[in-house]
Amino acid sequence: MARPVGFEYKARMDDVSILDTVARATRLREGPAGVAAVLRAVYRAGSLRLQDAAREARLPLPVTTAIRRELEKAGLLERKHGLALTETGRTFVEATLGLGVTHDASCPACGGRGIVITGALRGAVDRLAELIAHAPSVDVTLDQCPCEPETAILRALLMLETGALEGRRVLILGDDDSLSVAIGLVGRALKQGVLTRGVTVIESDPRRVAFLRDAAAREAIAIDAVEHDLRTPLPAELARAFDTAATDPPYTLSGATLFLGRAAAALKGDGACHFSFTRWPPAQLAELQRVILDLGLPDRSGLEVITEIRKRSPVPIIVLSARSDERAKVQALDLGADDYVAKPFGMGELTARLRAALRHAFQAQGELPVFSSGDLSVDLVRRHVTRDGREIKLSPKEFELLRHLVTHAGKVLTHRHLLREVWGPAQADEVQYLRVFIRGLRQKLEPNPTRPTHILTELGVGYRLQLPPEQRVA
Repeated sequence: MARPVGFEYKARMDDVSILDTVARATRLREGPAGVAAVLRAVYRAGSLRLQDAAREARLPLPVTTAIRRELEKAGLLERKHGLALTETGRTFVEATLGLGVTHDASCPACGGRGIVITGALRGAVDRLAELIAHAPSVDVTLDQCPCEPETAILRALLMLETGALEGRRVLILGDDDSLSVAIGLVGRALKQGVLTRGVTVIESDPRRVAFLRDAAAREAIAIDAVEHDLRTPLPAELARAFDTAATDPPYTLSGATLFLGRAAAALKGDGACHFSFTRWPPAQLAELQRVILDLGLPDRSGLEVITEIRKRSPVPIIVLSARSDERAKVQALDLGADDYVAKPFGMGELTARLRAALRHAFQAQGELPVFSSGDLSVDLVRRHVTRDGREIKLSPKEFELLRHLVTHAGKVLTHRHLLREVWGPAQADEVQYLRVFIRGLRQKLEPNPTRPTHILTELGVGYRLQLPPEQRVA
């Protein structure tokens, strides 16, 4: 991963801006919080392998590698039986990030995964590691990030546990093509022989295709490795031909969308997809999960999904479908869809309809889609922020945090509330994350960040976004 030129670490070791500098140097989507997550993982473990740090921080291995390099340059990390904090690094995380707990509350047997590798399965991990050691190097132009041998075996076991392997035709897409070998090794370790009715791997790198074919021959495992670029539609013989699809797509929203689309095209009517991905920031995860509902999903009808969503949530639903008949539109709208767009359609039209649906949702909840107070303006629909008429660029996480403050303007939001809503329940106690991002927002939104007038601190409690002067209670 290329590092932008010009990043130097001149900040004091008690300055959290170091996290921001590392995040910008590595173009880290998670921002300073992602850097803090790596430091926290190393601090709690004392010393751990790079791949374990990536898993604990829930970041891809190449991304964690780039973070490690920058933290070494900053003098916070060193390599000592794995990754370890320097004395300066330990002082930084304890004094500046407020860390002090090294207790690991996860299950000692499974590490919180719910699946344990024991007995003969440990031999399957070792054998897979030996095979992968001879695999071709990663092609970064393809955004490859093959998983660790243990992870591949764990994924195979999870698929076995959920009924996705035995008697099934399985398709594997994406960087985790070693999963195909892992499935064969698991079957052999459990003395079950061949678990599936066939495993097909689609891989665009001819070197990886050759490696998989060679590994399959060595281990007497039946794998059909197909060289194909997923940017083009699947070959006709692979469409609607599989019971299970597994994909570990590139670390981008566009990559995930492409691979999931190809998986959906390959599945039979009752097929299931196993989608592996690192923990994404809530804003990007929301983009991935945004309800653009296509009638004709492989496992259930779109009308059923609309009904299920409406039982739980008022989230805007836009149906995209090849069906243009009036009856289908009426059914979808009567069940709770907000809009219906028939294919083909232009992206401009779709974007406009999304904005309209979001405006209606805000208005239905009594909220204004545009918040204005003094020199600050926040358009929640267009995700557009200005100060004194100048556009302010925010990261997805910064905007998500600001959105929560805006939708509760005038109210005090506790640290736990904001952390739970923006970072998820697992991060509800990580107050340092919140402090880093509040400081970043103030740098961008406040005329004088040291004397904020928009985002106010309620000592020991949380934060509050100041209402416009005309709405304040005297």
